[in-house]
Amino acid sequence: MSVVKLPTKRRNVRPVHAAVNELNDIALARGKQRHLVTAIIEAKRAIAVEPQSKELWSNLATFLWNARHYDEAMACVDRALDIDPDFTKAFHNKALILDSTGDHAGAETWFEKALTADSEYHNVRWCRSMMRLGLGDYERGFAEYESRIQFSRNEGKNNYPIFPAPYWDGRTSLEGKDVFCCIEQGIGDTILFSRFLPWLKEQVGAGTVHLCCAHEVMVLLWEFKLAGLIEFVPEGTPIPRCDFSIVTGSLPHFAKVKLDTIPPDPGLIRKRVDVQLRIGKADIPAPLGPNGHKVGLVWSGNPKQERNAERMLPLEKLLTLAEHPNVWLYSLQVGPAQADIERLCAQDLVCDLGPQLQERGLTVAATAILQMDLLVTCCTSMAHLAGALGVEAWVVLCENPYWLWMKERVDSPWHPSLKLYRQDKTDDWTSVLSRVRDDLIDRVDARLKPSQTESAHG
Repeated sequence: MSVVKLPTKRRNVRPVHAAVNELNDIALARGKQRHLVTAIIEAKRAIAVEPQSKELWSNLATFLWNARHYDEAMACVDRALDIDPDFTKAFHNKALILDSTGDHAGAETWFEKALTADSEYHNVRWCRSMMRLGLGDYERGFAEYESRIQFSRNEGKNNYPIFPAPYWDGRTSLEGKDVFCCIEQGIGDTILFSRFLPWLKEQVGAGTVHLCCAHEVMVLLWEFKLAGLIEFVPEGTPIPRCDFSIVTGSLPHFAKVKLDTIPPDPGLIRKRVDVQLRIGKADIPAPLGPNGHKVGLVWSGNPKQERNAERMLPLEKLLTLAEHPNVWLYSLQVGPAQADIERLCAQDLVCDLGPQLQERGLTVAATAILQMDLLVTCCTSMAHLAGALGVEAWVVLCENPYWLWMKERVDSPWHPSLKLYRQDKTDDWTSVLSRVRDDLIDRVDARLKPSQTESAHG
């Protein structure tokens, strides 16, 4: 296990506390902005000034954990615990590092120590819930996942506001009640949790489910309205009078879902996209040669998402999929990562559909997926969309992916049409994308054989 090395001599030009506070504040600000390299250096400079600060060692451990330098992060958190064996924040950090390195039993122990020291430590409960969900422990995981709401409020974030109607407690009968249901987090989670809207409608009976979401999502979920399951409340419009409020991420908990009782996607998104296919599908240029195999690519999610750097695929390695002459690559990527095609001068290898899809929206993007022979994507909303459409897609995952993808499995109980490819070790995209490339070559060759046989007997 590596240990942070620090200068053995120092000169204090300013008072120690002023230098430490300034360096620590800079490091924390850089960490929040995900400028981890800078944050780590600033934190080490602060520790060089005050090496007996448990807070500084713990903060450095956090930055190193976020940068996926797990051995060094563990060395730092152990330094903090050497200074103060009862330091609750270090308990939490140690649990996170153990979870990331696969020691889930050890992580449980340290999560519990942190909660024993501070039972209102909501971030600990939220982090432990994510670990439990990733292990398939949905009963305890979704129950503790509710802590995200109070934690976000304590942090001053506005993603879980106080609505006019009280939050539903999951126990009070909803029969005949009007419920305000608000989406949360990203488009992918909205697609994932939309399968629980029929269940929520069953609970309210003659009442109404008012779903609040952005226009682009409303268009995708329009069939839920046509089926009489919801009424839309466009984002930014007044909230109707309701008896209770709820956010979509709480629906699995209140529905008491378990690993073997996950409801299938109701097929309403696919129904909506089938309509879009008839009225205005994505314009997909045909491959330039015979027997072309159209492969859609998505290599980055929302760059503002905290873990996007961890899940983002390097396009230069994805381009190896085009080594087979019958494979034609199509970018379904929108947002800043579109520039990667030009950066790599890969315009001849990748047909960029991004500008078209960004302009025409999610339902048209879904029609592009339906026109592909295969979608290869990282953990993004497009993976969820492919799952809801029931089409084949290969999802390439980092070593410690989002809870939904669980551990070790090559399939998903939430999206049966998806196949999962996982990193063998932290940040190693070369090995996993080599497996993707080899499997794609086998797939294309297998589809070519019948036509080649027919040609030989022609």
